[in-house]
Amino acid sequence: MRQSLPAATRANALALAGLLAEALTAWEEVVADADLADLPRSNGCLYLYRRESDFAKAAGGRALRAGFGVHQEVLMPEAVAALEPGLPATGASGLYFPDSMNVTDSRPVIGPSRGSSRVIHAFGHGHLGLTLAPITARLVAELIIGRGDPARLAAFSADRFRA
Repeated sequence: MRQSLPAATRANALALAGLLAEALTAWEEVVADADLADLPRSNGCLYLYRRESDFAKAAGGRALRAGFGVHQEVLMPEAVAALEPGLPATGASGLYFPDSMNVTDSRPVIGPSRGSSRVIHAFGHGHLGLTLAPITARLVAELIIGRGDPARLAAFSADRFRA
């Protein structure tokens, strides 16, 4: 609970800000070097709110992100509906992060690189990074020692984007 207090939240944001400021450029370099330019998508991230009062309660978070230079756009309910027409209308504003990158199908990439079997990818876990860290480490270790299971890893191969 202490980490959700304002001082801790600000300290955590400050600690991450330096890394996040370089993240997009670093990803662009990595995907170019690994011949994976078709893999990430830069179509942003959308935060939705059930009610306008919920959106209003999140003003502190918006201000904190803005203070650290995070590009975010407030969308009126009509703009949310236009951006994501398949979602049920809530009548509340949304928050859009146009610079957010993610893997096109929301699955991590785990397995050998297309360019070199000596390079093993293990990225794109999104918000499941900590949860999947132990099993990802085990899968990478198995690949390193030559005991990786291609059938188990097929769903996570970077080659799935070449279809």
